[in-house]
Amino acid sequence: MKKSEYNFRDMLISAIMLRYGERATVGEDEKLFELYINSRVVPPVPTSHRKIYGKIIVIAKKIFTFLFLSWFTGAISRRQERFNIEIIETLKEIKEDE
Repeated sequence: MKKSEYNFRDMLISAIMLRYGERATVGEDEKLFELYINSRVVPPVPTSHRKIYGKIIVIAKKIFTFLFLSWFTGAISRRQERFNIEIIETLKEIKEDE
C-alpha cells in the first residue's frame, strides 16, 4: 500500500469517527444534526476564471488573505461558530424539555 493511500485511509477513518462523535453529541434528531454539521464557518476558496494567469492570481489572493485578512476573518468565524453551537445546544435543550 502506498503512503498516500495509507494517509487517505487514515483521514477517512478519522472523518467517519468524527461524524459518529458528532452524532452522539447532538443526538438522533436529523434536523439538529444537519444544523450542527452546517454550523462550521468555512472561508471561500480563492479561484480565478483566467486560464493563463489564473494560478498566479489564486496564489496572490491566498497570500493577501493570509497576510492581511486572516486575523480579522478568523476572529469573526470563531465567534460565529461559537454562536451557532450555542443556538444548537439551546434548541436541543428545548426539544428535550418538550
